Amino acid sequence: MRFTTLFTFGAVLVCAAFLVACGGGGHSAGLAGGVPGGPQQVTSNSGPGTHVTVYIHNGVGKSHPHAAKRRESAARRAPKYLSTNNPAGLQISVGAAGVTTQTVYVDISSGSPLCTPSTIGENMRACTLTIPTVAASEQISVLEADEAPANESGSGYGTGFSNGTEILAAVNQTQSVTVGGSNAFGLELGPVVGYFWDCTYGATVGFTPPPSLPQLYSSNYGVDTSNASDPTVGARIVVTGGVAATGLMATEFGDFDCGWFDADSTPAPFVDVNGSPTPITVVSNNSALTLAPIFNNGTPPPVSAYVQSASIANDGYEWGDCEFFIGVKASSSFTSPTTVTVNNNLSAINPFTSSAQPLTMTYTVATISVSSQTATVSQSGTTFLTATDFGATNGTDGESSYTANSGPGNGAQDELCKSSGGTTLAYAYSNGPINTTTWQQQIEIDGANNGTGTCTFYVTDYEALTITQPVTVTVN
Repeated sequence: MRFTTLFTFGAVLVCAAFLVACGGGGHSAGLAGGVPGGPQQVTSNSGPGTHVTVYIHNGVGKSHPHAAKRRESAARRAPKYLSTNNPAGLQISVGAAGVTTQTVYVDISSGSPLCTPSTIGENMRACTLTIPTVAASEQISVLEADEAPANESGSGYGTGFSNGTEILAAVNQTQSVTVGGSNAFGLELGPVVGYFWDCTYGATVGFTPPPSLPQLYSSNYGVDTSNASDPTVGARIVVTGGVAATGLMATEFGDFDCGWFDADSTPAPFVDVNGSPTPITVVSNNSALTLAPIFNNGTPPPVSAYVQSASIANDGYEWGDCEFFIGVKASSSFTSPTTVTVNNNLSAINPFTSSAQPLTMTYTVATISVSSQTATVSQSGTTFLTATDFGATNGTDGESSYTANSGPGNGAQDELCKSSGGTTLAYAYSNGPINTTTWQQQIEIDGANNGTGTCTFYVTDYEALTITQPVTVTVN
């Protein structure tokens, strides 16, 4: 079972100033021998310390992800204070040319003595901490962790992080400061993506897309729900073989604790554990199936934007209850299954896990076809067609007309073949289980003894949310 919490990325460090300025005057205590009142984790630093306030979003608990997003909508309106959801620790290293790098390990959990509730934003806490100051031009590296540092001893400062600690976000930034003076600068952490969740099914049931988007449903495009409960395998997308189709995939990105990212109006890029930008890629292995991230709050990308390999540099273009929507186009030459893979492209080693932790989620885009799109049967007779539906474990069936949300439990597979006037002239349904080697299944068509003429039914994938291949039947 997947438990998630909403969080927004970018742990922004604001109102940073040297202790000599923020402490009300007087001589700076500095960090020589350690943070005042803390353990001896910082050594040989003769410069003043820097006083930093970190604003952190407390999170909403491990509840239903869509409900969480609705409750936290206010957080989206305050991007400069966003952080990952309820992080527990920071590793902050400050270095400069010719100077030994200084590192502090800070407890920023909700129970840290350095943190207090904040009214700066909804459900926020503010953590005030001290980091080393080593030169007028510094390289500041920050890792946001899912654990508090070891040996914290009630001071809020520790001596390091344990093996297995996950890095949730990171930044590596050169910063100029005025030594001995007051400074203000920001450090926005980019999210380190360690988790994918396919929410295409959730995006198509009970949620309405912007009207400018391509319709989630067409007679040629559907989403398999069979893997909706498994976040690791992606979804099986169903299209009609030989027919052009347009549709969507919806993907959620999360950190290594399975938390959710949320929108930021000025998003930080996805990064690796070194703070280096590491875009997520979405790749099709078939030129007949192309992809394009959907930007600008749902505005469909132009046709020219559809490519086999798309790059997602950040998540600042999301809308709705799923994290990121990807437009999918299948050309009329698309007749065989293909795959779409989503990769986080992580290659840098997490020092706490000794692993690069690359991640791939695979979507299978399958075609549904039928041996003939026409058939003839007598009023009391029977005939058969063969349907092919790759990966359709529960097989195919017949449906009388196209309706959105026509998957299981939504009135689909009524097994009727109706005339244009609505008269049932025949019945169409699966005859026996689908062959899971050939992925073929017989469709039986029986005359209904209810008159002659033509009728239409649709061969439909039982797991898909839409019907697909139409068949015209002549009853005589």
